Amino acid sequence: MEIAQKVVEELKEGKTLSGQTKKVKIHLAALTRQTYTEEVEVPVEFNENDLDHIVYHTYDNTDGSEFVDDQEFWEKGQCYYEEEE
Repeated sequence: MEIAQKVVEELKEGKTLSGQTKKVKIHLAALTRQTYTEEVEVPVEFNENDLDHIVYHTYDNTDGSEFVDDQEFWEKGQCYYEEEE
């Protein structure tokens, strides 16, 4: 049994219902993250602006192929239902 159908069955318990049904689609979205880490040696004199410049310049010059999935990050995206006609 699908997850949403299990929830429906739980909600039905103990209720008097007509027996009529309707179809709805449940839409779920999850936001995940990909990360890239590179260790780089910099002069000790570099300040926060210099380090920020390295970070943003590096990001602007990646094509995405260096990124890997972050298995720890998972946020709820837009979730909703839609009644079918």
